[in-house]
Amino acid sequence: MKNWYVLLVYLFLSSFASYGQNVYQHFTELKGMEGYNGNTNLLYRLNSVQKYTNSEFDSNSIFILNPTNKTDSLFQLDYGWTDDILDGYSRSVLGYDFWNKDPGKYIVCGVDGSMEPYPFVDRYDKKNIFQNFMGEVTFIGISRQNDSLVYCTFSDGLYKSTTGGINWGKISDFHPTSISPYNDKVLFTSHFYKSTDGGLTNTVVDSLPPNNGVADLLFYDKDSSYIYCVSRIYQDNPEYRLLVSDKSGNANSWQSKFTSSLPIFLSVDNAIAGSVYLATNKDVYHSTDFGNSFSLFKSFDRRLTGIYKKPGSPFVYAATYYTIYEFQDPLIHPLVDVIKQILIDSEIFKFDPLAVGNKWVYNRKLTVVADESNFVHSVEIIKDTMLISAQIFKQIKNVDADSVSKNISCSYERIDSSTGKVYLWNIAEGHEYQIDDLTMTLGDSINASRFDLLNGPTSFDSLYNKNIFGLAKENHVFRSLTNPLGYGDRYSLTKDLGLTYRLESWEQVFNEYVLKGAII
Repeated sequence: MKNWYVLLVYLFLSSFASYGQNVYQHFTELKGMEGYNGNTNLLYRLNSVQKYTNSEFDSNSIFILNPTNKTDSLFQLDYGWTDDILDGYSRSVLGYDFWNKDPGKYIVCGVDGSMEPYPFVDRYDKKNIFQNFMGEVTFIGISRQNDSLVYCTFSDGLYKSTTGGINWGKISDFHPTSISPYNDKVLFTSHFYKSTDGGLTNTVVDSLPPNNGVADLLFYDKDSSYIYCVSRIYQDNPEYRLLVSDKSGNANSWQSKFTSSLPIFLSVDNAIAGSVYLATNKDVYHSTDFGNSFSLFKSFDRRLTGIYKKPGSPFVYAATYYTIYEFQDPLIHPLVDVIKQILIDSEIFKFDPLAVGNKWVYNRKLTVVADESNFVHSVEIIKDTMLISAQIFKQIKNVDADSVSKNISCSYERIDSSTGKVYLWNIAEGHEYQIDDLTMTLGDSINASRFDLLNGPTSFDSLYNKNIFGLAKENHVFRSLTNPLGYGDRYSLTKDLGLTYRLESWEQVFNEYVLKGAII
């Protein structure tokens, strides 16, 4: 039998090349605001992290999207750059608000700078209002009763402006994170302190576990007695809770109505009292009774990162990592409209490098009960070929060989560059079917399988840096759930190399493939 040697042809980039686990561009937040003209403005954050040899750049900027004409524009830059040699620089937007429902008349706050970052408050017509201070501004809110009154939370306490955010004066050591739209004297903190006199005094209205509990922004119902809040409890197994007060957030009125091990996103329909939309994991739930009970409204195949309900209308907007959707009650309107989709980052295709001339060689071990057989399994991309679907597929030569025999077969695969989905051609039936999706993120699952012809569901199980051939490579691990026949698969797609490991199992049969060498 021919001797096999490890052969790895790899293109090394320059000393400024990216490495490690980059975070590819994706949506991390979705909020909404109804404009003065009745138009919906969706506000989303677009996050990415690029790691280089001596530096790292991350971006989490905010954009405004018009879902009617599907156009968007940059609202606020949010980014950070760190360097092992130089100082680096960052700008973090920590809060924003608008006057008269006009996206062009805004006020934002956060922290900006390099080694000694400074706080900032920017209006649409004036910048760096807080630049002479040290610290950060974490919250800003405009009164709905008097638009000249603006509050902001600075590092050392609560500040107030009666000039629309131009001039500021300290009120107290209170640190609010929310202002009531019904009474600008009512303020709340993330640890459930409430003030009814504009921050001069405050009282505890509920308790969270010390040091590891925090409440997110509050949501106010059309019925001003009801307030909603998502709390996060940090422990060995993080827990997210929906808390509801039926007495304007007063003491002893907060009750837990919904819990999840994954982040909870909330949107309240301000046109209908008691109407609350909640998203967690891949599901959207709806409550019509102030959060006392929820029913499943819509399910997606990816984890959700935000939700917004347009008040007084049937439209709901939800974001996953790569897509923003518009949808209605599925029982009435089952179709889902894609409002915005992020272009596929070309880096993801490096996890499955389908190019003519590429070849992979695996050590294959087949174990049936106590019997073990060893093979060399090779996969080589021979050429491009067009099949009946008018799509270009890669013709792949598969060889299984031992000391006695050799088995050769062919298969045909392609990757859709616009969606990241991987397809295999079914030779017997004359059509293609999906076997994978390279855009999956940790925790996602799809109803497709790279190896199971019955298309059992596959989940993104874990990711880490894998040392292979002396290189540290980002590694994605997938697991196909056992189907009714008892079949299951676990496999790794490694950046720049493709499939580097596979363990196929059913009953007492195990079929293991370990990458021995590759030509890329």
